[in-house]
Amino acid sequence: MWQMREAIALVMLAICTYTDIKERNIYLVPLAIASAGAAIMELVVFFAMTDPGAYQRLIMYLLLPLATGVLMIILSHSGFFPAGEGDGYLIAALTLVTGFTSSLHAVAAGSIMAALYALIKLVAKKKRSVPFAPFVMTGFILVIINEI
Repeated sequence: MWQMREAIALVMLAICTYTDIKERNIYLVPLAIASAGAAIMELVVFFAMTDPGAYQRLIMYLLLPLATGVLMIILSHSGFFPAGEGDGYLIAALTLVTGFTSSLHAVAAGSIMAALYALIKLVAKKKRSVPFAPFVMTGFILVIINEI
């Protein structure tokens, strides 16, 4: 099941990376499809489980990511989040698909790489926005490699 989540996340991130680089925009449809699929998968697992750990799993893999996603969307709309609104939606969807810990590691690694890239652009005196989705995808690939 975890490999299926990783594959869904990689496809979602690849689509978002392409559109973020090409059009400076992140489409919400792939994010919505991936998020809905992850939520449905988690609900099926919840109703199929009979042990008492089902509620902990529901909290860790559905409710906590949903709360984190809502927080990211609110922050991206408020202007306190240095990334755009699409990046907030991307992080929210990634958290729902992969879980809190994996997405936190991917976003942290992606943020460090994006900051280094932006610093290089600043030194080169190129005033252009930096697409965030490619760095999140690279960070997620590093998380997958680290887990292997």
